[in-house]
Amino acid sequence: MENLSHLMVGPLIWLIGYIFKTHPPKKINPIYGYRTPMSMKNEHTWKVANEYSADLMMKVGIATTLFQVVVHLIWGLEAALMAGSVFLVAGLLYSLFLTEKHLRKTFDKDGNFKDDLL
Repeated sequence: MENLSHLMVGPLIWLIGYIFKTHPPKKINPIYGYRTPMSMKNEHTWKVANEYSADLMMKVGIATTLFQVVVHLIWGLEAALMAGSVFLVAGLLYSLFLTEKHLRKTFDKDGNFKDDLL
C-alpha cells in the first residue's frame, strides 16, 4: 500500500489559511501573520494583507490537494510528490504576488488608503 501522507500538504495549507482567517493577528508582530514591508506599514495594511492572504492560502490548499490527487491517479506517487511540491510553491509565490498587488492597489506607498477608495 502506498503512503499517501503527501496528500495532507494541501489540507494543511488550507488549515493554516483558515486559522489566519479566523484568528488573524491583531497587531503587527515579529512571529505570526503575513509579513512584508508593505503589509507592516501600519495597522490598516496589516489587517488587509492578512485577510487577503488567508483567503488565498485556503484556495492554494484546496487547489494543491486537487492537483495532487489528479496527478497521483494518472502518474503515480513519485510524480504527485514532485508536481505537487512545484504546484504548492508556485501557488504560494503567486499568492504573495497577488497580495502585494492588492496592497498597492488599495494603499499608497506610505500605507495610506488611496483617495479613490475612500
